[in-house]
Amino acid sequence: MSRLGIVTGMLSEAACLGTATTENSAVERPLVYCAGASAERALEGARELTRSEVVGLVSFGIAGGLDPTVAVGDLVIADAVIDPNGRRFVTASSWCQAIRSALGDTLPVRTGPLAGAGDVIAAPADKARLFQATQAIAVDMESHAVATAAEEAGL
Repeated sequence: MSRLGIVTGMLSEAACLGTATTENSAVERPLVYCAGASAERALEGARELTRSEVVGLVSFGIAGGLDPTVAVGDLVIADAVIDPNGRRFVTASSWCQAIRSALGDTLPVRTGPLAGAGDVIAAPADKARLFQATQAIAVDMESHAVATAAEEAGL
């Protein structure tokens, strides 16, 4: 059996996750850590999940749109994560493709970089500046921490 480690910012995001099966094997309910919208807790939780021998880490939840063409409700699949210092982490392209394939045309899906932030980026001017600096389509507070832990663990 394979198990994922998933970090969310809010309990309501964690509640969206369930059990799935594949044709070849059952996939256990993922191990979930709720970071409470804190990059520091997300890093701590992701590191804890890696010690549980997960096969991969996922950051899952709501993000703030940066790209002016992103609509409310669009699903964002990050092909890279950019931390607040500008460091870029490339995500697993096979996972991105698998998610896109599984969704088909059921939802609007955007693929592109996601910016990480230490604090909520709420003001339109701040979002515009972050978009200009990173060209990221969205921003959240956990993904860059999860990417750091994944790289440390070789995931």
